[in-house]
Amino acid sequence: THTRDLIHAFYTHRTQIHGGKNDWFALFSDAKGLTMGYYSAAAMKDTNLWKLAQRYTLLDNFFMGALGGSFFNHMWLVCACAPVWPDPPKGLRSQIDESGAVVSERKVTAVGDGDYAVNTTQSIFLNNGRQGGDLLPAQTTPTIGDRLSDKGVEWAWYSGGWNLAIKPNRTADEEKQLTDRAFQWHHQPFAYFARFNPTTETGRNERTKHLRDAVQLEADIRSASLPPVAFYKPVGVLNQHPGYANLVAADEEVGRIIQLMDESPMKTSYAVIITYDENGGAFDHVAPPQSGSAGGRADFFGPGSRVPAIVVSPFAEKGTIDHTQYETTSILRLISERHRLAPLPSARYGAVESLARAFDFGD
Repeated sequence: THTRDLIHAFYTHRTQIHGGKNDWFALFSDAKGLTMGYYSAAAMKDTNLWKLAQRYTLLDNFFMGALGGSFFNHMWLVCACAPVWPDPPKGLRSQIDESGAVVSERKVTAVGDGDYAVNTTQSIFLNNGRQGGDLLPAQTTPTIGDRLSDKGVEWAWYSGGWNLAIKPNRTADEEKQLTDRAFQWHHQPFAYFARFNPTTETGRNERTKHLRDAVQLEADIRSASLPPVAFYKPVGVLNQHPGYANLVAADEEVGRIIQLMDESPMKTSYAVIITYDENGGAFDHVAPPQSGSAGGRADFFGPGSRVPAIVVSPFAEKGTIDHTQYETTSILRLISERHRLAPLPSARYGAVESLARAFDFGD
């Protein structure tokens, strides 16, 4: 069964957090009291996620990198940056009051807050064809993929439904498959960047090399062909998103991937980070770092609410809870440090704790 989808958008989320008081979640939710709902320990204790958290390292102080929803946080995961929309259409501007509280949510930041797409916006390069002219222009900010490629480190983003989504002239049955599987166009962050422009030969080659369908993931794991850095975005019905996915199927997918890793030739040398893009509009009692006392760890764009995170690895401490304050950007720091990459041009990147602290690589 599915619970309903709650509003989770940039200014709404900031307003709900209310400067760290965390007391406006129901007041500024389209679901009112449902935003205070939660799953009990009794309901979750037999899940793969629960068992992995007990067996490996649970991060209980991990926050989503950006305020708001999936689009913005997927982008944050690959660049720790806000998507830029120079001179956006006026009708796409959000509105806030004098105190900064939300009045109306739209795709782009309010006047005076810069030209950034912070709420669900599809790409000029990859979209469902039903967005009219309101598509985000090509992005050029350096991503973690750029840094890896510059250093010659192989990497890939695996996504459920990708091959079908990029197929031209899909049949009616294929369109139905994408819809039934709830493929999410705005969950494909690298596709927003000029490097992967499908109208150029170079862009198509980059897509083929780095953006892969999830059907290839199992084969790459079994054959130890998984690149040193890999991201996996399950198709919509497997991502536990409120409104169109349930918990069970996604939990089974997590268990399947970990089992594959444990049975692969890489079983003694892998690290899997399991986390969520954002909070789904639900309240959490731990306030995220706030500007001022948190310094560079908190800025205009986030972090947002606390989200679950588990480190599964032979290099992770077993059966422990890590209370270190991390957030989405911490994953990028870990990748960069392990592969000695040039830093990303993000103030947050240099301010957060690296997730490397959760591992003992023995070097």
